[in-house]
Amino acid sequence: MKLINTVLLIFIALSFSTMSQTFVKEGIYADGRLEVGATGYLTKYFGEFTDNNVGYAGGFFTRYFIPYVPEFAIGARAGNGYLQYNRRYINRLGEDFYRQFPREYFLDADKRSYERTTKITTVDFLLFINIFPRSQINYYIFGGYSVLSFQNQDIQDSPLDPGGDRIHYPEFKVQDEIDFHPVGGMGIDVFLYRDLSLGVHASYHILTTDYLDGYAQIPPEGSVANTDGIGEVGMKLSYYLFSDNDPDNDGLTNDEEKEYGTYPYKADTDDDGISDYDEIHLYKSNPLSIDSDGDGLTDAQEVANATNLNDADTDKDGLTDYEEVMLHNSNPNIADSDRDGMPDIAEIKAGSDPMKGDTDGDGIPDIDDKCPSVFGIKILQGCPQTEAFVKEIEKRDTVFVKSKPDTVIIVQEIEKIKKGETYKPKGIHFLTGSAEIRVESELILDDIANWLEREKDIKIEIQGHTDQEGNEDVNMRLSIDRAEAVMFYLIKKGISPTRLQAKGFGESKPLDTSGTKKAMAKNRRIEFKII
Repeated sequence: MKLINTVLLIFIALSFSTMSQTFVKEGIYADGRLEVGATGYLTKYFGEFTDNNVGYAGGFFTRYFIPYVPEFAIGARAGNGYLQYNRRYINRLGEDFYRQFPREYFLDADKRSYERTTKITTVDFLLFINIFPRSQINYYIFGGYSVLSFQNQDIQDSPLDPGGDRIHYPEFKVQDEIDFHPVGGMGIDVFLYRDLSLGVHASYHILTTDYLDGYAQIPPEGSVANTDGIGEVGMKLSYYLFSDNDPDNDGLTNDEEKEYGTYPYKADTDDDGISDYDEIHLYKSNPLSIDSDGDGLTDAQEVANATNLNDADTDKDGLTDYEEVMLHNSNPNIADSDRDGMPDIAEIKAGSDPMKGDTDGDGIPDIDDKCPSVFGIKILQGCPQTEAFVKEIEKRDTVFVKSKPDTVIIVQEIEKIKKGETYKPKGIHFLTGSAEIRVESELILDDIANWLEREKDIKIEIQGHTDQEGNEDVNMRLSIDRAEAVMFYLIKKGISPTRLQAKGFGESKPLDTSGTKKAMAKNRRIEFKII
């Protein structure tokens, strides 16, 4: 129990010692590294006289981590020391004990606490399986074959006969002091520094000899002969050689990788498409973050767009680089992408395209257009004509378009609609990504409300549609919200809710599938179906 408690205390102490270490999380050693170290350990004899005594030994340890697969290693160790035990259990051996230890020659043989020793020298050839070879704490198991040379105290003290043989060991030869046998065990290494580790290990030698304690019991007839064993528990201090100073070939040495906290086995620690070296020395960005400035664009995307990896708004226009690149397709390096005198953020707020000087193509620059996203006329500062505008024209005796009871006047068009048909008016727009109706679109909805007021027997289904940009579920919800916003607007204008239905179709029914900006604009629409 004392031995077990000692081992547990060593393991616990090593575990707690790592808590105060400032150390690289990964990349302890380079592939193909050689470990050399010294060991000191307790030895425990197992055999006929097994007791609580322990011996001591010391030696050398070496291990070579296989290149590219440091989870496997080959190694060897050599040790020299002794075993210690006493004869406290000789009573259970009966008279057979005195066959090898006659009272007349071994006067103290029958003393139960008679302490004896066996000198041992071991050379082990081992295969290691490293559980966490790239971590600060590496657990491992090992197994292999061992060569043991031993000199038992009783055998050495036995007198010689005239022929040179031991009197009490007539069949024991010098070559019998060598034993070949399997050995196995486990251990833990804790790296104090990148090239230095402290570890504990335990192993067991399964011997093929029964002479380790100088007593070879004659087994009962029909049974297998007993063999002895050796247990070892100890500590080792190791140093590591042949370290590759830049195993990932990224231009940073292991010491630099340790300083910056990057992974020395990987040229691009954060997997953002830019090497650790370039992030540190070229772009001055964070090699541990895929998005150094936290603007939503990865560092690699920022490099592709020539933006500042450490500034979320490179052109200082109030829009993040992500919003410009991913949402509005504007130039993140220029505050006024289309150079029309209207900053990108002002264009976004107005609903115009920051990459076009005249978004709606009505010939009026966005900066002078009160309705930049709707085709309009110059006399209305770029906004579309409405029924109120038509009536004003009629007062001037200039007939532009006449109103009929079964028509809706929207953007210079008059269309007759019948039951079952779907009407697709132009000019009903919302704020980007929102269900808020733009002011210029209210005039068009007013015309529809007036028409519904005249046509009391008509019921309509208001259908919302979006383009294919963004998430499909989000687009479905947006189309429903926009259809309901139109419905509520008509209700506020006095139209009975029993005559109105709202339904959203998201991006499922595009009018144009070409994928162009013009097609996208056409697919964002409100339709009215006569039911």
